[in-house]
Amino acid sequence: MKQAALALALCLACASSRVLPLPAEPGAMPVRYEKTRLFFHSVEDDGTISRVFAGPGAILATVSQPERGVLSSVDGGATWAFSSAPALDAVLFGGRGIFAVAGARVLRSEDGGRTWAGAGPGDDPVEALAVGPDGALYAGGRGKIYVSADAGRTFRSFAPQIPAKSWRARSIVAVPGALVLSVRAEAAQPQRPSDRFAALLGYASSEAVAALALVDSRDASPRSVQWGGAGDGVYVSRDGGASFVKSGLMLDAWVAARGGALYAVAADPVLRAADTKSGAELFTELGQLVSGKLAEPVKLRS
Repeated sequence: MKQAALALALCLACASSRVLPLPAEPGAMPVRYEKTRLFFHSVEDDGTISRVFAGPGAILATVSQPERGVLSSVDGGATWAFSSAPALDAVLFGGRGIFAVAGARVLRSEDGGRTWAGAGPGDDPVEALAVGPDGALYAGGRGKIYVSADAGRTFRSFAPQIPAKSWRARSIVAVPGALVLSVRAEAAQPQRPSDRFAALLGYASSEAVAALALVDSRDASPRSVQWGGAGDGVYVSRDGGASFVKSGLMLDAWVAARGGALYAVAADPVLRAADTKSGAELFTELGQLVSGKLAEPVKLRS
């Protein structure tokens, strides 16, 4: 009798959630939670999903209303489980689980997003995350890189010597034999974005002239590409992060590796706005331009 009562209590405690409906247009996703507990069914208050992340075997959605947390589905969206995890800024679907950035914390889930655990490698927000071929987890923030050999349970930190007084990690890529770090330097006297765009439109600054010259270039020969402040660029380490050397790409960029090649897309909004073409064409052209310039200095092999 006690075992039957325990089983009933466990069943009542387990709930499956269904999220309806899907949005017809881009934007915040309004949802309604339909919860089923054994023989009981209830429809909860309407809520809002702010971001959705999809990867191999799991879909994650951050919930902003009525309760903040994360919905996860491991069956293609047929059923959902809710956890009170903090809002996720970025998600990385790795071989040893799912990793997520939430402010200054790196979270991990080993059950498709149903439960989360994590640690704060530093005090500043984490802005870049990568998993290496050996399973090591790399995180980057303000002026530091953190590495974990135990799936994010503990981290050790190191500060690469970058020729900039203050910098932030834009992206990290770990490939066999190399750790690639893209950084953006913080200006000593930040300029308002509106002023920078006005100067760009009026050809009224050296920054604008350099940005327009770069995006208008059709030089396909391998060469160094430079734009932006001192310290901006992509750096490469071949000793696990102990030391870094600057690559041929010296601008703030998002970086990704695929098929043994390294690809980069300019991240600074002024440089992206310098091209009068559509954003999609700009990203494609910059990706092709920069990837060709990086292939020789970095010498990646699959």
